[in-house]
Amino acid sequence: TQLLHGLRDSSPVLKATPVTEAPLESPRINRTLLWSAFLGPPVVWMAHIGARYPLVPTACARDFTWALHIVTVVTLIGMAGTAAAAVVVLRRTQRSTDTKRRVIGRARFMATAGLALALLFTIVIAAELLPALMQDPCVDVTL
Repeated sequence: TQLLHGLRDSSPVLKATPVTEAPLESPRINRTLLWSAFLGPPVVWMAHIGARYPLVPTACARDFTWALHIVTVVTLIGMAGTAAAAVVVLRRTQRSTDTKRRVIGRARFMATAGLALALLFTIVIAAELLPALMQDPCVDVTL
């Protein structure tokens, strides 16, 4: 009947009808949390190097080499914080059916990359810790 009606009135057969679905909720993505998850691991690693290497002469002169291990533990805790930030962002974007898929996709990529970077730099910090555990960092090596 609609087809015949459309032919008689010479109006379009199919008329556009607006979709009346409920708007989808988008997750709140905290930009600070997202960027700290993405850039946090290399910054924490640089802080580890920046704090540990200048501390070696002072720690050796005062005979408290355990301070070097404290620096490593503190930076590993910081690395766990960046990994936790990445997991929070991933969980917030996991069930999203938002129409802004590019924004959600970018946030998921950054969070996943941040989680991978946290794992990578945790391995790097652990590798830097091994020589200090196996030998005395205060040994004077001259060639």
